[in-house]
Amino acid sequence: MTPGGATANGAGRITTSTLQLFGRPVIACHARIRPPAGLAAGPGLRLLSDEEQERCAGIEMPAGQLEFVAGRVLARRTLGRILGLPARRVPLVLDDSGRPRLAGRDGRRRALDFNLSHSGDRVALAVGWGVRVGVDIELRVPRPAADALARRYFSSAENDYLRRRPDARYRERWYRIWTTREANAKARGIGVRGIAAPLDGHGHAWQRRHLALPAAYAGTVVGLAPTTTIAPIERTRSDG
Repeated sequence: MTPGGATANGAGRITTSTLQLFGRPVIACHARIRPPAGLAAGPGLRLLSDEEQERCAGIEMPAGQLEFVAGRVLARRTLGRILGLPARRVPLVLDDSGRPRLAGRDGRRRALDFNLSHSGDRVALAVGWGVRVGVDIELRVPRPAADALARRYFSSAENDYLRRRPDARYRERWYRIWTTREANAKARGIGVRGIAAPLDGHGHAWQRRHLALPAAYAGTVVGLAPTTTIAPIERTRSDG
């Protein structure tokens, strides 16, 4: 694993913790995205595969390129340490939903699942052993449409929960629900389309852990029960 305090090219100091979901270890890492002097020649970009470099070049906004590079470098360095491989040789591919995964059929690689998220100037990674994982982090900015989003995406019980809380805690509670829902959808590979899906089975079908992040951020890791069947879906972008 990447030890706490290490750095990755394209990301600043990495904070790492070990969580438990369904009795399986999950590594959670997060770091500040650190812009290089020149992205095209940056050392982080050279750790990416040729296909990833092409994808990066196709991203229009420089901020999006930085997020992409920082996420892939964090994943490659962390997974490389686990697998005993140089970062650039970690075999990353996309599944049918556009979700990054490890290529290869050997037992160790098949047992590993990972997911990435970025928001503001931070990037996060979750790596699970024998458990399918999703992670979401969010910069806790004020959202004028928070109530409307809650009515659209949250359950009746979640909306009642929000209304019972003092106004000073509303944003914190709102983002905890939102990151749980998005992390759950990402674990299932259904992207933003799944944010409004019912979250039945908490504790036995899925579990969550909230991340310890800088005060301006909220984040959650969700793990699916090892017996959960992932339904095939159309290709969507789900690695953000």
